[in-house]
Amino acid sequence: MPSPARISPLVEALLFWAFAFLLLVGCSLFFGQGSITKLVVTLSFFLLPRVASTFCTSTLGHVQRVDFGLHFGSWKKELRFFFLLFLPILILYPLLHVAWLELQHHLAFLPFAQLQNTPIEWTFNLQFPLPPQAPFPSLFSLFPQWGWLWVIELTLDTYWVVALSEEYFYRGYLQSRLNEYWPRQTPLLKPGLWLAALLFALGHLGHFQVARLLVFFPALLFGWAKEKTQGLLCPILLHGSCNLLEMVLRASFVQN
Repeated sequence: MPSPARISPLVEALLFWAFAFLLLVGCSLFFGQGSITKLVVTLSFFLLPRVASTFCTSTLGHVQRVDFGLHFGSWKKELRFFFLLFLPILILYPLLHVAWLELQHHLAFLPFAQLQNTPIEWTFNLQFPLPPQAPFPSLFSLFPQWGWLWVIELTLDTYWVVALSEEYFYRGYLQSRLNEYWPRQTPLLKPGLWLAALLFALGHLGHFQVARLLVFFPALLFGWAKEKTQGLLCPILLHGSCNLLEMVLRASFVQN
């Protein structure tokens, strides 16, 4: 086994993030933003931290053999903290969503709003996101008569593919390594938390949508939850629940 290299946690984190980002951009350009790109990027989020822990050392000079917070030792505490944080989101976020739609409606006369095709009027009909029309590899595409299968599939994908892999890489690995470079006691004052959230937002530019930079703000919440609980269960549940809530709201507000 090769000897681990001595490298700054900051340099290591930035290098592995850059590799993951370039991988996302490359796959998006060659394969589009479909299942192949998603599979490759998801695997990279799980594998890169293990590669880093094998070939790089911490500032203490020893190889990091850690679970990056992916454990269930304090699952009761993390569940309580998740419900404490998500309940206000569940109440406030739909109200903010409505306020944003109303704001766009009242600003529809502005030139920039007209360029964005601002909708004139919306109605609300609570529903789960509809499955995509184009063929794609999924259980639902094999059994389209089972509508409930799509609900289960999307929910599992949201939590156990998207949220789990991204939280493992960004909060579990990147934030932990950045905190090692900038050790602080107060969670919200840790530069590692803020830089990990920024990298998380910049990483979403690999989907070629500038609006995705707004994920910086929920990333701060996910990072703070990681610092408070020292685990990933709460950030994963928060991440997946926020994504699912956003999809439900987008599907439920229908343009007239």
